[in-house]
Amino acid sequence: MADKNIKGIKYSLDAKKQTAIVIARKKGYEGDIVIPETVVYQNVTYCVKGIANAFEGCSALTSVAIPESVNEIGYNAFDGCTSLSAIHIPKKVKVIKDETFRACSSLTSIKLPANIRSISHGAFKGCTALTKVVVLGKKLKAIRTFAFFGCSSLSSIRIPDSLELLSYAAFGGCSSLTTFDIPPQVSSIEEWAFASCESLSSMVIPDSVTNLEKGVFCGCTSLSSVSIGNGVSNIEPGTFGVCSALTTLRIGSGVKKISKDVFLEHKR
Repeated sequence: MADKNIKGIKYSLDAKKQTAIVIARKKGYEGDIVIPETVVYQNVTYCVKGIANAFEGCSALTSVAIPESVNEIGYNAFDGCTSLSAIHIPKKVKVIKDETFRACSSLTSIKLPANIRSISHGAFKGCTALTKVVVLGKKLKAIRTFAFFGCSSLSSIRIPDSLELLSYAAFGGCSSLTTFDIPPQVSSIEEWAFASCESLSSMVIPDSVTNLEKGVFCGCTSLSSVSIGNGVSNIEPGTFGVCSALTTLRIGSGVKKISKDVFLEHKR
């Protein structure tokens, strides 16, 4: 493996596989960056296959053109790129890794390709200008902890029916989110998944959900109507804490126990 600067971009070159990974450089990156599909070094052509944490903290970076040859984007790859307003994710990428786009506070929309299986921990956490997310295809299985936490402008998100897990605080603090259709294969909604989604007005929990954890809707002050499917057996403390507008709660036939603290604030 060798690290080389080629036309303003630094790569880790694998001579054996003839592949290249974009990596960080000392002075960082700024402005508009175009990553080529291939680079040539000492008469050898390397295919660009990935991006490491190359752009972390590059606050003056405004755009990056990523080639379709890239199949992996690393942890924290664009973390803290506060001037980045748009990005294209190549079709071969399967996972949005931990904190890949964390605190990209100028990013306004994102379209995730059909091969995406997982949106990992804090992937878009703190993307305060993000208004729209579209996930293509039907392969997404999990939205992990804090994935969209604090995306206060997020008002629209389209999720495929393949989703099975909504993790801890996945959409916590998405205060502009008005609706969310829980896909019919989701089995678990973890603690604080929608906490402080202050614009969320109604929610239908499908029969597939068997695990509805503490504080899921705590602080959803506009939530007026909730229908709980037949798969849920327990309604935990703080599930509807501080849901001051809640007037209609339909409880499924599977519910055996309702906590006496269901409407009280659940503190982390």
